[in-house]
Amino acid sequence: MKRIILTLTMLVTIAACSDTKHVETAAAPDIVDTTSDMSSEDPDATLATELFEGSDNYRYVAQRKMYIRWDLEKETLRPLFSKMFSQHDQYKKRLRMIEDNQLKFLEDARKEMTATARQYGSVSGTPEFEYLVAKKDAAFRSLMEEMVEDENVSEEEKDSLRKALESM
Repeated sequence: MKRIILTLTMLVTIAACSDTKHVETAAAPDIVDTTSDMSSEDPDATLATELFEGSDNYRYVAQRKMYIRWDLEKETLRPLFSKMFSQHDQYKKRLRMIEDNQLKFLEDARKEMTATARQYGSVSGTPEFEYLVAKKDAAFRSLMEEMVEDENVSEEEKDSLRKALESM
């Protein structure tokens, strides 16, 4: 009995340590093989893969950088995403989930900036700040304009906000 348990334990350990890329490719031959994209360490392919795999589990803080890149670089990332996953049976569902998550992310970023502004009187220097300025977000623009007029906001912060407003 001990030999059987030991043998099974070893087999499970070996299977867990094996190359999962090979197993996934062999298990689903209708999916486009993306191992060449991932092995080239292409950050765009890595991002597309992470978004596809994590689309059903949105987490604001953990996925913040991914959704910022997805939104700001969609013209280059979406065609790559389609190339990599269009043959997958859940492609349309996952793409719709990513787009829904992107909208949630935008709302969460706005809420985060509003809360940070109210609590600390400062929003510049954060990834969300850079994202919303690059996106030329109207709601965030209104918040920045309010902060420029607020006497409790430091002059240094006001200068940063004015510069950002000029670029929008």
